[in-house]
Amino acid sequence: MKDKIYILSIIFFICTIVLISANFEFNDSRLLLSKRIDFLMPENSFDFQYLSRRDTIFIKSDSYISISLKEQITRLYRMNDSTLTFHISSGTDLLDKGMKTTTGIFTVQSKLRLGISKQFNNAELINWIGFNGNIGFHGLSTSGYYNHLGKRPSSHGCVRISREDGDSLYKYVKLGTPVIVYDDEPARILSFLNHTDKYFNYIDINDNTNLNKLLKNRINNLYSGLANKDFYDKLILDNNIILKKLKIPIGDATKIASKQKFIGLTKNFEIANSDKTNFYSFPNTSVSDDDNSIE
Repeated sequence: MKDKIYILSIIFFICTIVLISANFEFNDSRLLLSKRIDFLMPENSFDFQYLSRRDTIFIKSDSYISISLKEQITRLYRMNDSTLTFHISSGTDLLDKGMKTTTGIFTVQSKLRLGISKQFNNAELINWIGFNGNIGFHGLSTSGYYNHLGKRPSSHGCVRISREDGDSLYKYVKLGTPVIVYDDEPARILSFLNHTDKYFNYIDINDNTNLNKLLKNRINNLYSGLANKDFYDKLILDNNIILKKLKIPIGDATKIASKQKFIGLTKNFEIANSDKTNFYSFPNTSVSDDDNSIE
């Protein structure tokens, strides 16, 4: 009897050791897989499927300009985390020969301390910063328009800015500085490129209209819940590129699908995160200086 108890004790001890070892190996594999997922998934979030998504163009420039038509405010974002804010007055179609300032993503195409608009009775355009053909920032020699800055659109299409603020903006920006113009919240945004990763495929944006289809498809994928098809393809805008032919649309954030499907997977991974379990899978990778300026 004692021999049987002794043998059973040994068997029980061995089984316990095996179970503990298996549990450690299982947890270790889950931890390694969790770290793998954390490394690959943006923002290290297990709720990635439900995050607010945007199609992002990563820029190599050290600054970029945003123009909020709704707020009538321009912001200059700098890579050192500082932001300069200026009140502006954009274009309106309520004026004769007037038009709303076009939304989209552009780059600074031209700079002149003083330009002349033959289209508008040789008006002086002070601190001209052109970013969309005949559309750009400028001040005027008179000060009556100051009353509209930061309050409402009042120009024929350009972005009016005070002479003082225009002087500051002029000093900071250079040819090729990206400009994003939006009214409501855009589906496509700009962001500084601050790291590289071997898992991403970088697509360089140049002044080529052949990119129109790619840019359109990426927005449509956001709308239809297929944005993860583009997860590993990063759009890059070099600071030396000046866009003139290519007009980059920004889309409408309200049309973005709230849930994005995981596309192109060979395997689903089950990862436990606190008290919930989610399933993840990984996508496959692959103006000129003329005088004909609008006021």
